Amino acid sequence: MPKYNKYDLSNAFIETVDLPKYGEKRKYYVSKYEKGLELSVAWRKGVGNPSKADVLAAKTKYFKFIWRLRYTKADGRRSSIDIGFWPAMGQDAAIVAAREVKTGVVQGRDFLLEKKLAQEQVIPRDFVTNKINIAAMLTSFLKWRNERYPDKESTNQYYEKQINNHLLPRWGLFALDVINQWDWEEYIREVKLKFSDNVARHVHATMRVAYSFAVKSNDFPHVTVNPLLGLEVVKELKTTVRERYFSNAELHIWMNQLYERKQSATQLNILMLQLYQGLRISEILNIKISHLKELSQSEIKVIVKGGSQGHTMLSSQAIDLVKQQMRHLIESNIKSEWLFPTEDNPSFNYTAKDVGDIVTNVRRGWLQFSSHDLRRTCRTWLEEFGCSKEMRDRICNHAVPKGKDASYDHAKRKDEQLRWMQLWADKLDEVKLDENAFQMDADTSITEESASELDDLMSQLL
Repeated sequence: MPKYNKYDLSNAFIETVDLPKYGEKRKYYVSKYEKGLELSVAWRKGVGNPSKADVLAAKTKYFKFIWRLRYTKADGRRSSIDIGFWPAMGQDAAIVAAREVKTGVVQGRDFLLEKKLAQEQVIPRDFVTNKINIAAMLTSFLKWRNERYPDKESTNQYYEKQINNHLLPRWGLFALDVINQWDWEEYIREVKLKFSDNVARHVHATMRVAYSFAVKSNDFPHVTVNPLLGLEVVKELKTTVRERYFSNAELHIWMNQLYERKQSATQLNILMLQLYQGLRISEILNIKISHLKELSQSEIKVIVKGGSQGHTMLSSQAIDLVKQQMRHLIESNIKSEWLFPTEDNPSFNYTAKDVGDIVTNVRRGWLQFSSHDLRRTCRTWLEEFGCSKEMRDRICNHAVPKGKDASYDHAKRKDEQLRWMQLWADKLDEVKLDENAFQMDADTSITEESASELDDLMSQLL
């Protein structure tokens, strides 16, 4: 049997450890403090071939660091079991876990069998011992949410989405008490890698609030603590929100490159309409053909946030986009109630996730932006052009009168809204041709002499 070098597997050592080369399966590092304990470093799936700089900046994004124990079973056969992940589990905790496994083996426990059984759904036994599985808890949580908060439809749907798309497929068959911290943190890292930081935070928040429900519910008397509260993974996944808008130079590049990025006619029209109108992407995707009856008056109906019906005034450029989309449906013989149906099944409209995939394709190799940044761009530049906050709120469907205002103020101010939408669209046409179109005119900007004088004054003040 080959002899391996043994190491002090401290955090400092792991931070500087030699990583597997691209194409190399994994590397092992054996502990000098605990017999059989080793750290396995392996590539994660689907991470491509990142640069050395990227790897050094985020090792756990590209590699799994797995604590593994090799031991001898009671019948004399050799076996191994994974006991945790670094950095969630450090060397000291890994040594404690390894010794617990060894002690259990001496007592006759079969950890591999226990792990397998924990992943199987054994409803009768689980109910008898009050170890109801996670699927039962999540189902009860959703039922409770819908009954307790029937008016919070969007939030209930948010939880249902995380549960059905992520939690049930992965954790549904597990007993409630088998999730440990390092298992969960590694799962959240996988979600982050496969989807995004944002999705990982949503999934974590949903499971955490479901456990909080179980702690308080009489249906789960054995759940007395929430195992997911206060985990470091939540802090780790917090990133600076990229709330950005396009500068005039970026808008110039974006609009001229958009048609070169091989989008379908429908996808192009969706993105450009959001930029022209500043609407939520859901408001655009939920436009039906029946909502276009007032198009000749430059107005269409939209379903705003919360499910109520509103309206939006369209510039002539936005109307051309809508007409272009209608011609596309007619020429392609697509029969649908939606203005933006999917190509695969016209019975369904595009979803926000579909648009997210489109944006990913558009921004590849270029500026990082989200669909919502187009909405921010519209609102921000309207402010630069002198549009009042009240009118910007109306254009973006933010304004919701309350109290006395809700009873007395029903003015739509459609003419004013239309003027601003037309101004914005005209400005976009200008900046598409000239990236400096939004900048101040020469006669209104500060002179070189004045700028020099200001610099001198600032240097004295500072």
